[in-house]
Amino acid sequence: MPAINSGGDFCNYFDEVRGVKMQKGDIVQSQADGIKMTVYSMVSELPSEQVCSLVEQGYEENDVLCKWFVGTTLKKDVFHQQQLLKVS
Repeated sequence: MPAINSGGDFCNYFDEVRGVKMQKGDIVQSQADGIKMTVYSMVSELPSEQVCSLVEQGYEENDVLCKWFVGTTLKKDVFHQQQLLKVS
């Protein structure tokens, strides 16, 4: 385990243990079609009714909501973190 005084490495270690790889503002890319998107929320940050609905659909609390443009149309959807690659 990293030492407590190792700064961000310590926090990153616990994020990895909890399965959290992405956070708001991250640029991610779909592994399926290569579309680049911005993470704008985590499922766990939504109102409890929405979290319950998404969990019933097979999503987990550490999954992410992303936004992207197709031409001038704003799109948004929920993704399992395993479906995405973190670009930045």
